[in-house]
Amino acid sequence: VIFSGLLVMENKLKPETPSILAELNRANINNIIITGDNVLTAITVGRKCNLIDPNTSVYMCRVQENLIENSQDIEIPNNTLNYEWYNVNDESDKIYDILNADLTNKQLVASGPLITNLLQQNPKLVDKIVIFARTTPAQKTQIISLLMESGYFVGMCGDGTNDCGALKAAHVGLALSDAEASVVAPFTSKRKTISDVIYLLREGRCALATSFSAFQYMVIYPFIQLYAVSLLFYLGADLSSLEYAYGDFCVSLPLGILMCYTKPYKKLEKEQPPATLWNSITIGSLLIEIALIAIFTLAAFGLLTMQPGYERLVVTGDTDHLEVNSAESTTLFFVTSYQYLIGTVAFSVGKPFRQPLFTNYLFCIGLFISGFLSTMQLFFAPWISKNYLEVVELDFHFISMIFALAWIHLGLTIFFEFIFFQGPIGNLIAKFMRYCFK
Repeated sequence: VIFSGLLVMENKLKPETPSILAELNRANINNIIITGDNVLTAITVGRKCNLIDPNTSVYMCRVQENLIENSQDIEIPNNTLNYEWYNVNDESDKIYDILNADLTNKQLVASGPLITNLLQQNPKLVDKIVIFARTTPAQKTQIISLLMESGYFVGMCGDGTNDCGALKAAHVGLALSDAEASVVAPFTSKRKTISDVIYLLREGRCALATSFSAFQYMVIYPFIQLYAVSLLFYLGADLSSLEYAYGDFCVSLPLGILMCYTKPYKKLEKEQPPATLWNSITIGSLLIEIALIAIFTLAAFGLLTMQPGYERLVVTGDTDHLEVNSAESTTLFFVTSYQYLIGTVAFSVGKPFRQPLFTNYLFCIGLFISGFLSTMQLFFAPWISKNYLEVVELDFHFISMIFALAWIHLGLTIFFEFIFFQGPIGNLIAKFMRYCFK
């Protein structure tokens, strides 16, 4: 046998890893390493991907007077042990009371069978340790479970059989292989890279924000009809069947579907979507829009009553013979047609979770078509829709005022939804509500 040399194998970091972790840090998402590799290997990887700041000191845990981090054969009894944390670059630099120590510019590492007993005695340490090395599959699951019990929303990336328990236990598991891990994880990366973590977070936040927007519109839609129909019933009038159908199937339904096709925002922001519908922004914007709908519905009717020659309907009390061919029903039909459009715009807020409204081309086309049809019917009702929608001819000056009211309503909606609630004032309201209900 002739010795020719040594074969050294290196498993390098993927080029995009440091930038992905940096983007997660900018979004206030903490990153930790849970690995079965040797602790020194894990520390080296942590430094290369900037998980460990080069300006900080790394402290590793061991039982006092018993250096066990590199031994997998030592069983630690489940009784109280005295731990010490020593600087990996200077073993004379030690910390004993880690829970009360100042950890500024210090990062903690734990390794081997010591992890289980350490976390059983001090569960609060789980979010202070940045690297867990020499972990078993059961320890990985234990760490994920403790983080979740501490109130964190936890995501886990893994590519091996030993990661299956942790991938299943986490709130979100992302498998980086097509092997066993992909069976238990809810998501699998086709590119086999952690860059899909960013994509997954953006898509998840967008989906949650879109669900809230759809809920808001589903609440607003019946209020639009409620105000109009209640007022008409009080006056002894009603909308025709085709007017109801036009509002439902030509405006509300298609726009309500298309507004949900807005794509995720291109950048992962620090802000997090609310975890519940009961939050200040969602409820506040709903109440504002409900109030605006009521105000402009009554304003349109008030302007109608001030028109020269206006004669109010005579209420007979016969609900089987409500007047559909009247100035009141025509006015409120046009008003509600615009309010359906404005409602979809109100709840199509983009940043920080979705792209701007104008990037949703299908929705913009739908808005244009619906707005164009509503405007054509408003200004050219006698020639276009008189025969099939049972509308009456209105004075051009009054029609112009309805059109102006729609634009004012849209302007106020944009101010409240896109500037007020999404700006500094909205942030202050959210902080105040969290303080009141914490």
